Amino acid sequence: NSSKKKPNIAKLLSVIPGAGYAYTKQYQTAITSLLINSVLAYATYTCIKRDNYGMAALSGIFSLTFYFGNILGAGKSANRYNLWKTDIFKNSLD
Repeated sequence: NSSKKKPNIAKLLSVIPGAGYAYTKQYQTAITSLLINSVLAYATYTCIKRDNYGMAALSGIFSLTFYFGNILGAGKSANRYNLWKTDIFKNSLD
């Protein structure tokens, strides 16, 4: 089926937070991912700029956790999308 989404493409696109979710047509999740990742990255940047390295480390850990979760989640989103398309196809045969 040519409309299937490739999980590795979704992950690759997620280098830009939310882009992988947008690829799988999960637009609300894409916007949420972009916003959360942006806020956490900005918080880390601000803490470093203010020489608050303890908070920078903490917010950096949260930022990286959400960033990598965005990448892995986009791959799972592609798998869910493909299952959904398969179910629609199977139901159309009934």
